Amino acid sequence: MSGAEAPILQCSGIVKSFGGVRALRGVDFAIRRGGIHGLVGENGAGKSTLTRIIAGIHRQDEGSIRLDGEELRLADANDALARRIVTIHQDINLIPSLSVTDNILLNNELTKGGLLRRKDGRKRVADLLAKYHLDVSPDALVQTLPNDARKMIQIIKAVNRDARILIMDEPTSSLNQTEVRVVLDMIRSLAEQGVGIVFISHYMSEIFQVCDDITVLRDGQNAAHLPRETTTLDVVVGAMLGSEAAAAKATGSHARRQIADEPLFEVAGLSAPGKLRDVGFTLRKGEVLGVTGLTGSGASDLAKAIFGSTDIRRDGGRFRLEGREVRLDNPHQSLSHRIALLTSDRLREGVLPDFSLIDNMTLPILDRFSKGSGFLDEKQRREVTEAGIRRLNVRTSGPNATIRQLSGGNQQKVLMARWLETGPKVLILDEPTIGIDLGAKAEIKAIIRDLTAQGVGVILVTTEIDEIVDMCDRVLILYRGALIREYAGTDINREAVLAASISGS
Repeated sequence: MSGAEAPILQCSGIVKSFGGVRALRGVDFAIRRGGIHGLVGENGAGKSTLTRIIAGIHRQDEGSIRLDGEELRLADANDALARRIVTIHQDINLIPSLSVTDNILLNNELTKGGLLRRKDGRKRVADLLAKYHLDVSPDALVQTLPNDARKMIQIIKAVNRDARILIMDEPTSSLNQTEVRVVLDMIRSLAEQGVGIVFISHYMSEIFQVCDDITVLRDGQNAAHLPRETTTLDVVVGAMLGSEAAAAKATGSHARRQIADEPLFEVAGLSAPGKLRDVGFTLRKGEVLGVTGLTGSGASDLAKAIFGSTDIRRDGGRFRLEGREVRLDNPHQSLSHRIALLTSDRLREGVLPDFSLIDNMTLPILDRFSKGSGFLDEKQRREVTEAGIRRLNVRTSGPNATIRQLSGGNQQKVLMARWLETGPKVLILDEPTIGIDLGAKAEIKAIIRDLTAQGVGVILVTTEIDEIVDMCDRVLILYRGALIREYAGTDINREAVLAASISGS
């Protein structure tokens, strides 16, 4: 591709704010016909905001977008589709109750004389499925298919839109290696046909395999524009972190503690189809063990698999607690062994929004308040809740307030108090500070340090690398469901964790 060739689409000085937060600060970006442009940056760098503007979902506050040299003003996402600007979103947005054929052809059906050509449409979908090696019936309902097949169907649906510009936001997350190769081959084939492609991925190996150019965003600004052939992984990571920040954040901000070698909890051969592959590790008493990785790495799946959550199917795994083998087939068994999980999805899997703090905080320990007559000791439940409110400094009007009335940070502290009341020996925290303010984050970090001082083993699952560096005694890096690297003590630094997470080595 010639560098002098005029771009199909040119973004200049794009600015976008949400409330008082400026997400983009004058970003420039170009998409060329037949070019594959990698867009990278840490979480919150502005990648999704920029692509949502190009896709017509958001409107920029300042700056211009030109399509084929003419100013582009998109009314909405449908307007973008009409101009053959197609986006494959990271989240799967298919309709589960419809068939594969209906999903792929939705709003792009084959018609003749106003009537649907169902037979021709089914054949087109069957041909597409065969072309991209997806062994799925065109008639299958999407809700019956595994997550990786749904992801491939979403990609095929976008390809079928005859895109001029195709934006792919983490298209390979949750896919296995075979499917990843199919998607990368698909990207190359589309580029050869003249499609301009924006490829967003945290997986740097994929960026380097298929991209012609790489743009790095940092804090909503252009950090670098790099020709792929003449750059290196170290250069890209340095641009993501910032040259000054990379040096400043290379070492942890807290003193590394000496942790006893006494094993508290041991995991061996933990596997789940399409999610985890033969994961094993040891957690020591009083240790904060970090688990991190990119979207689709399996970090959250690991937390759920250990706890025995019903929405993940294990096909292997052995557990030892304080030297004794235990079964953790469901949450009830885990709690009986004093292993607790604070879920990452506070709203859907954590709080009961219209119930009181008393109900939310005492839910897993209701048997403690049973009088044997079928009634609960409400006075004792209230006392326990009030003690939890004081211990975690929950800001509320009182224990009878509904949890919906609380801020996100205070809701999170209520959930933390809930699991502390179970007296855990092992506490698994999946993104415990997500969506909460800095003050609440600091308080939760202080709680974690207090717990480990009492000998509790903490497994901290988070994509926030600063938290990994700041909090953890050891760190496990997952990549596509496999444990690929472990760092301990002073070897834990931001640059190393990020580089391992995105390179897979």
